[in-house]
Amino acid sequence: MFFLLNLSTKKFYPEEIFYLLGNNEISKKFSINHEDDLIYLRYWINDIGIKHGLNFHNFKNLSLPKDQYTWKFGLYRMLYGYAIDNNSGNWNGIIPYNGTFGVLGELLGKFTYFLFTLYKWKKQLKKKQLIQNWKKKIIQLYSEFFYSNIDSNKYMKYLFKNIILFIDNGINTNYKQKISINIIIKEFQILLEKKKKQFNYSFNKINFCNFGQLNYIAFKASFVIGMNSKYYPRYSYPVVFNLIKKYPKQNDKNNLDQEKYFFLELLMASKKKLYLSYIDTNNINYDRKYPSILITELLEYISNNYEIKKNKISNHIVNHIYHINQKKNIFTNFDFNDFNFLNKQNFFDIKLSILKMKKILLKNIINFWKDPLKGFFNQRLGVYLQELNQFQFSEIEPFSLDYLTKYQINTQILHSLILNKNINSIYYNYLNKGILPYGNYGKILWNNNKENIYKLLDNLKLCKYDNIIKYINLNISGITLYGKINLISYIEGFIKYEPKIIDIKSIISFWIEHLILCIIDIRQGEKFISKIIGFKNTKYVFNYIQPDIAIILLKKYIDGYICGLNNPIMLPMQNSWKWLYYCYNKKNQCINYDNFIQKKAKNIFFYLWNINSNFIGNYNNIYFNRLNYFFNEKNWLKTIKLIEKWLLPIIFYMK
Repeated sequence: MFFLLNLSTKKFYPEEIFYLLGNNEISKKFSINHEDDLIYLRYWINDIGIKHGLNFHNFKNLSLPKDQYTWKFGLYRMLYGYAIDNNSGNWNGIIPYNGTFGVLGELLGKFTYFLFTLYKWKKQLKKKQLIQNWKKKIIQLYSEFFYSNIDSNKYMKYLFKNIILFIDNGINTNYKQKISINIIIKEFQILLEKKKKQFNYSFNKINFCNFGQLNYIAFKASFVIGMNSKYYPRYSYPVVFNLIKKYPKQNDKNNLDQEKYFFLELLMASKKKLYLSYIDTNNINYDRKYPSILITELLEYISNNYEIKKNKISNHIVNHIYHINQKKNIFTNFDFNDFNFLNKQNFFDIKLSILKMKKILLKNIINFWKDPLKGFFNQRLGVYLQELNQFQFSEIEPFSLDYLTKYQINTQILHSLILNKNINSIYYNYLNKGILPYGNYGKILWNNNKENIYKLLDNLKLCKYDNIIKYINLNISGITLYGKINLISYIEGFIKYEPKIIDIKSIISFWIEHLILCIIDIRQGEKFISKIIGFKNTKYVFNYIQPDIAIILLKKYIDGYICGLNNPIMLPMQNSWKWLYYCYNKKNQCINYDNFIQKKAKNIFFYLWNINSNFIGNYNNIYFNRLNYFFNEKNWLKTIKLIEKWLLPIIFYMK
């Protein structure tokens, strides 16, 4: 309700809209299903690229670029998409959005009505009103947004009763001037603060409260979050004219002592377990964050004064308690009745059933070998550590493109140019989605990307070529490998263009496709080469391999794929490829194990491992982090053997 009273000041970012619809009462009032419909709406808004602003005052006329990124522009696209097909092309710079076809049109109608209701109240709450009119307006505001009546909600009943009492007092004093909604909002805030202090505990439920509200009530388990030194003990800023601080005496109020007392209350109130949570590392700049001094003092006290089974708790055990969970999300866990928390379970103790496969999709095996550990998590465990269904809405207009978006745009431009298609539709599509900035910024980004692709395809113009799609169905030792390969065929062999700097992920994908082309003898006895070309003149060429050798190599990677789904292959691909590329001797076609060369190659490997970049190194790879993987001498030797087994054949057959 407090949010609705402030509608006049809101810019209506997508997260604000979904904050309102996340309320069951509001979504029910507008007949929007709380779960299924919100999934569709989130997908639409993210796909269209709406940022902020209703701009409904002149809804019949759309003005670009003024209305770009607004709800008005988004509704135009969705309504056009409901009426006409987007294959019709753009109309006045607008591409119809076809996600709202069929029965989803009803949901679009409900959502449009909800947005217009918000806009209506935004206008009304901006105006000053007589105090008796505000009484009617607030009751009307509640009835238009909430499904149930005020009396059915005790909390809302308390707030409304006091707000109406406040307004009635103003009416009784015969106050005749118009007032703004801000005066009522301030009174609403005061009531919220009063209600917050009247905290009631619920039994057999999770209770959320501040330290000062514990009141000596015992809990089975207590969870405390935000126990960093910056936030607790809470810092109180000194008052300049406070003479008590200047001339302290023994029994004066001390903020630190009070905070320690609250912490002591918490310890006494926790019957079985106490969880203390704090952030160890800043996710943005990787700065070290420190725990509260109270946690440090507590651990020191435990290590100096307590023992388990006549063995004094050493600093080693305390450190073990510290690192039970992930590095960036540490929980210090004290179980007052059980000391099993000292035993750390190893992930690899969990035994999986042996997986046997008779059919393998080519796309799956390629995705696996791009990152074997990620492939194990995704394809075997069904675990995706980056949640794909949660959309993060950006509240600002874009002025640049992230790496993935740039790659997606470049890929579409590349494919269109190869097939001699018009690329203007791609430009308008990304502009309408709100991904490209409107105006000159967007044109500059678009032209730069287009020029890079033209440079990439320069050599292709000099020769005749065909874009081919080859469907694959191979039987390798009783296992069927099926899928399709999309390549460019020319006189010397095959080319694949990638709109990026070629890395090991692209190389190993192309390597598997090259083996398949050699096995099926695509040129019917003629030898050929396969090239993969990317930005900044990165180019790799594979020589022709005899079919009988190619089938042995492909079987090796198929067996490795099945083996890697049963037991994870701990091979950081980017680092390993850089190591191999540096120390591989092309002349002798073997790895150079000279001490000087190996030392430099190892330095390159660990530089990339430790660098703070998810793109270059693997240290921040969330899948390696989840297993708490680190390199000792034993793991380093294992990695070298894995490189020799899986990456050495690739570089061996390079031209």
